[in-house]
Amino acid sequence: MKSKNIAIAGEITPSKTIIPIIEKLRERENEGKLSFKINKIIGLYHGESSRDFLEPYCDETYSIGEGRRGKKNSLGKLAYLISKDILKSFNALKGKGIDLLITAGNAGDVRKAIVAANILNIPVLHIEQDIYNPIEVISQANLVTVPTNEYKEYLEKNYGKSFVTSDVQGRRSKLEKGGPVAESHEIADLGYRDSQILDGWLAGNTLSEVMDMYLDRIVGEKAFAYYGRQFPLSIKLIDAEGRTPLMVHPDDETAGQRYDFLGKAKMWYVLDVR
Repeated sequence: MKSKNIAIAGEITPSKTIIPIIEKLRERENEGKLSFKINKIIGLYHGESSRDFLEPYCDETYSIGEGRRGKKNSLGKLAYLISKDILKSFNALKGKGIDLLITAGNAGDVRKAIVAANILNIPVLHIEQDIYNPIEVISQANLVTVPTNEYKEYLEKNYGKSFVTSDVQGRRSKLEKGGPVAESHEIADLGYRDSQILDGWLAGNTLSEVMDMYLDRIVGEKAFAYYGRQFPLSIKLIDAEGRTPLMVHPDDETAGQRYDFLGKAKMWYVLDVR
């Protein structure tokens, strides 16, 4: 029986999609229902929290750098740092006989891992939960699963690849099923969710794309100097029909160290009461 080596890459939340697949493969292997033996699983990660999440499911883990969201770097330095992290991904995968890279989400660690896998001719299975900027890299995966037929048609039309739809763990939009929607992101530049401009001459661009193009002209010099290329506001519409849980958010320093993100300071505005 042939042995296979698998690599996985993804932020914490998207990686929760990959873990049930790994667990199922292990289960079927133990039951003798696999046509191959899993020799080794390696995890590629950004940040300590991602490492801690992946380690229990991996035989080896490798750091492939860090994210850049919210950090103030020139385009030249940013290109250098990203290239450096791609090299780390390349070295983590090289010489280990990887037969398949499984990725989820669209964060920097995922994109760098896919680039490295393409260089090494390693097949890539990408599990996409949402479509947002940038998708150019994930479109280079050999097979991409998406949550709806709308996403499938969009990716096939724009990138000419073969894709398969998937409703992994029942995450198809509750809105499509006519069910209750507790909250919606009206304006967001969150890495895993990015607002798209619908009207005007910038229609079709995402918020992060506009930030990359116009920099401090969008938010002003002072805000840009602190937040960098990440849009500093996130606006959500919340339909709270009962008690809401206590939510505690880290400050900017802690969020940056653990989650490659900025902290949150919340303000509520009540639109309606019933």
